[in-house]
Amino acid sequence: MKIKIIFLLIICLLVLLNFSYNEKKVFNNRKIIIEDGKLIKEIITNKTIVREILNDGNILIEEDDIVYPTINSKIGNENKIIICRIIKEIFTEFQPIKKETIYYETNKLPASKSIVIKEGTDGLLKKIQRITKINNSISKIEIIESSVYKKPINKIILIGKSKNIETVNKKIEKEKSIIKFKTTAYTPGPESCAPYNDGFTAIGLVAGYGIAAVDPNIIPLGSKIYIPGYGYAIAADVGASIKKHSIDLCFYNVQIAKEYGVKYKNIFVLN
Repeated sequence: MKIKIIFLLIICLLVLLNFSYNEKKVFNNRKIIIEDGKLIKEIITNKTIVREILNDGNILIEEDDIVYPTINSKIGNENKIIICRIIKEIFTEFQPIKKETIYYETNKLPASKSIVIKEGTDGLLKKIQRITKINNSISKIEIIESSVYKKPINKIILIGKSKNIETVNKKIEKEKSIIKFKTTAYTPGPESCAPYNDGFTAIGLVAGYGIAAVDPNIIPLGSKIYIPGYGYAIAADVGASIKKHSIDLCFYNVQIAKEYGVKYKNIFVLN
């Protein structure tokens, strides 16, 4: 009988001790408010270290995030943890670089005439930026790199300044004329132009495809012309053998120029 009583007393004692322990454990739990960016969370925990509290709430902290109190601190009486989420993004932006217009004067053209030699194109400026966001709001923008991605090509206009040059071909209409010409081909190198192969035409343009040598008594220098099978060209050069209704068309390749041979074509003269 005594043994049973003693056994019951031991059981009661163990129950009381377990209750006391659980009561103490429950008493030590507290509610922690966590401001995670723009979200508010609540965690019930008996932990006191910030890192452990966040682990209890399955809240991950990234390397750049800011936590207050700091991650290894002991939580105070405020029962609040503030997390600032930091996001850094790399952003590439292209900005236009406006082309300039360059004017060149020449005595080879009359004062009333101008020629657009090159239309040109705008360039591009490449900017690599780092954007820092705090809680999804932009906090800072830094320029990491700024470089010219594409150089602008300037527009070039040739302006005549001579007052003595007159239009000698009165037969060419102002809008458009069609004249049958003997067309040949040449290159700007010594094979065709020696000893005058300096790379420039009679009116100062760079010799190349799209340049035609003409008799200025028939087609005024600076005129725009169209040759079927060749395309648009500028009457910008002269030659000792180019007389009357003859045109010499410039090519870059010697072999292509030789293969062109002699062709008779209706030439469109455009002003």
